[in-house]
Amino acid sequence: MKGFLIILKGFLIGALKLVGLFITAIVAAVKFPEVGQIIGIVALLAGGIAVIKPLPRIGLGHRGFSFLVAILVGLFGLIISTNQMYLAERRADLERLDELRDSDPDSYLAELRSTDEARWLQELMILHPEAFQAEMDRRAKQAAERAVAEAGRRSPAHSWEWLLHAATRSRNNGSGPSSESAGPLL
Repeated sequence: MKGFLIILKGFLIGALKLVGLFITAIVAAVKFPEVGQIIGIVALLAGGIAVIKPLPRIGLGHRGFSFLVAILVGLFGLIISTNQMYLAERRADLERLDELRDSDPDSYLAELRSTDEARWLQELMILHPEAFQAEMDRRAKQAAERAVAEAGRRSPAHSWEWLLHAATRSRNNGSGPSSESAGPLL
């Protein structure tokens, strides 16, 4: 029973250290993403060192446990801080686009078209309805052209080449196209 309590005590102390390091890394990564990245890199390096030598100064005496804690804390720190940096960059881009929408709608639409076409169409409909209608007409025309081209590739029985071939064959031998070789005319 006494041996079990010693093992349980060691486990609980290790778990508390792990939770403390996780919370520290996560708070640092969320509040200060650059600091969180540094903590993540240092923790990953410490994980590499822990394979060779235990880290007793921070209370992680066992090599396997030291390695696991350092790698996990480092990865979580890097992932969270990188995500926070991305979100901050995205917020700044959105704020800049909002300012650009108010000051210069044409350059706003040009930049939006290169990044987010669905949002560009929505904004084009609001800011320039006549340009939106012209774009929709252009897209409808392209879709119709693609449908005609696709129908011609898929169904040779309906293409002009087949009709020309059938007419030439019927003139040459005096009979129409046979049902086995050509298919229906329509």
